Amino acid sequence: MVSLNNPVISKMRGFSLVELMVAALLSLLIMVGVVQIFISNKHTYNTQQGLSQVQESGRFAMHFLGKEIRNVGYTGCGNLERLEKVVIQASPPPVSGDFNLGASLKGFKDGQDAAGADWVNPIPTSSDQYYPYVAGTDILEMSGMSPDAVTLMGKTDVNNGNIFIGGNEAGFEDGDILMITDCQTADIFCANNVSNWDPETDTVEDKVTMSHPASCNVGSKLSKTYGDDSSVAFFVKKTLYIGTGDSGEPALILLDNVKLEADVLVEGISDMQMLFGIDNVGDDRIVDQYVDADSITTSDDWAQVLSVRVGIIAESTNEVFPDDIDVSLELPAGTVNFEDKVMRQAFNSTFALRNRLP
Repeated sequence: MVSLNNPVISKMRGFSLVELMVAALLSLLIMVGVVQIFISNKHTYNTQQGLSQVQESGRFAMHFLGKEIRNVGYTGCGNLERLEKVVIQASPPPVSGDFNLGASLKGFKDGQDAAGADWVNPIPTSSDQYYPYVAGTDILEMSGMSPDAVTLMGKTDVNNGNIFIGGNEAGFEDGDILMITDCQTADIFCANNVSNWDPETDTVEDKVTMSHPASCNVGSKLSKTYGDDSSVAFFVKKTLYIGTGDSGEPALILLDNVKLEADVLVEGISDMQMLFGIDNVGDDRIVDQYVDADSITTSDDWAQVLSVRVGIIAESTNEVFPDDIDVSLELPAGTVNFEDKVMRQAFNSTFALRNRLP
């Protein structure tokens, strides 16, 4: 039998209960500290990711809005008012009524015009490019001439249905709605029979022929003879609005009203509000006041708009904060309040309409 008094055995002792409890407590404290560090780092990461997403989305959206708004009414002639006449040949017409300074811009306050008529999305609801409008947000319609104009090669013949241009870098195709102008008058027409042009082998010196037949125009003749100093470009009508994107989140949508196509420009843009700077005193091309879209009732009134003050709200696509927070954001039309875990930031800017300046 082995004696317990053996000095070797007596030295082989385990931990006492107190020692085990102290060790467990220390381990628990260390574990709690590690978990807290992990949670803190996760919150910091989520905050940084949310802030990065919000700032990137907001800056890009404002950049695009500014680019589109500044080009409202562009015709390549400096100012739409310089055109004595714009004849709409295309049938059906791409715009209702006349195309003039007032018709190149229109806003909708909370989805309605000044007469209380709701904005209607022209894209069928069955289309995969239909993005439902987010109620309570403003809408902006703009039209004009695309900046990628092509010059004529020789003058047109008012009795001949053909137009000759130098190359086709713009990519005109059959059925496109185009605008031809010499900065005195302009015709908006439907093109057809656009001849082939290969950007790999052809140059701008190679002639491209197109026609404007009666099959998609009110007639086969333009309103006048255009000289070789005239230019041709796409006629564009665009709508910017807040819609529900592919992910189910709100997004800034660009709608092409002519081609009936729509694209999600920026995800995470939940609101857009606008005020319009009008010259209603003295006709001196100086903004006298900013008003909502529902205060501008006629085409002549819209022609007095010289600038647009735009405010948007960019938000993170996921919840960022661990608890609900109260946030008040300023937009041109007033203060918007939120209480949730989503990060948001307001972006505001004012853009001048270059083609309406003196």
